[in-house]
Amino acid sequence: MKARLQILVDRYPGTEAFWVDSDRLTWSIGEHPVDIPERWTYSDVIAFASQTGQKDQLTFTALLSGDVRNGFMTIRFPRALTSIADIPPYRNAALISLMIAVYALLLLVSFLFFYRIRIRLVRLEAAMTVKGESGIPSGIIPGKNDEIGRLELAFNTMSSQLKSMRESEKQEEELRKQLVANLSHDLRTPLTVIRQHVHTLLKRPSDPSHGSLRIINRKLDDIGKLMDNLLSYTLLSAGKYPMEIKDTDILEELRNAAADWYPVFEEEGLEVEIDLPEQPVTWRIDPFWFRVIVDNLFQNVIRHAKTGRYIGIFCCEQEGEMVVAIRDHGPGIAYRSGAKGAEIGLSIVSLMIKDMNLQWKIDSENIGTTVYIRT
Repeated sequence: MKARLQILVDRYPGTEAFWVDSDRLTWSIGEHPVDIPERWTYSDVIAFASQTGQKDQLTFTALLSGDVRNGFMTIRFPRALTSIADIPPYRNAALISLMIAVYALLLLVSFLFFYRIRIRLVRLEAAMTVKGESGIPSGIIPGKNDEIGRLELAFNTMSSQLKSMRESEKQEEELRKQLVANLSHDLRTPLTVIRQHVHTLLKRPSDPSHGSLRIINRKLDDIGKLMDNLLSYTLLSAGKYPMEIKDTDILEELRNAAADWYPVFEEEGLEVEIDLPEQPVTWRIDPFWFRVIVDNLFQNVIRHAKTGRYIGIFCCEQEGEMVVAIRDHGPGIAYRSGAKGAEIGLSIVSLMIKDMNLQWKIDSENIGTTVYIRT
């Protein structure tokens, strides 16, 4: 051990090495340090411990054999020996080049990794955005069996289920429309036969059942109108209801409709108020469709608002354009009467107005309802 310590002292000038044995005697390698006592006391140990690290030296102390009773050994280095020398970059070019290469490789691998993930996510996003013929996004060819791959498989499953549900929905809708059309057509024949027999019976003035026959005849007319509405709604929903757009004087159509319905209004005891300007008002619409709209609105008043004993037919200017208004004094749209079919009638009105690029609005309170129609 002395030889090794001697090599250490000789190699690093200013290095001091000594140890203290169990008798508290100091043994040195080379010259004896001037601040180290020959024989140690407890006060010397305390003074040495307090001075450690305060000088320009680094001090390392260790117990001999791990026991304080056997003494301790100390090595002291000048701090100047521990300073890191400035190494010119050209003398460490290989290490710098290696570090740059590793860093560049790390950047390249990270870029490729995230770039491939981005490509797969963008492809999945495009598949979700682009819709197929059925309006549902088409499937995507799955890639790797990882998290994104499982997401692609889940998307394909969802797309297949949606397509299957859409196909089933279309088939059910077509079946329903066909069924309604067939029923509407088949029921017209027995209704016509019944109506003919009722008219025949009404021609007998001595028949005491005239009152009941008139009620039956009126109800048959209502059923006929309901069947017409049902067939019209089915055709409109399927886009098969014929439409011919042309310049139409809506005031003439309103007057004709009011004249046709006037006997019905009188029979129901309604006060009729008509205020239409003399000058024609021309809209580009289908006149037959417009007449169907007006008829359904009149019919809705008869069924649900005749308790108000009033119907108003107006055409006035609002915000620089002509507006058609049908008004009643019934209990309001929130009230549901026992009559059926109003929902179909208003649905037909809504579909026809939309297809003719018109607009409508319903203002309803408990003192009456007004329906506005404008271009």
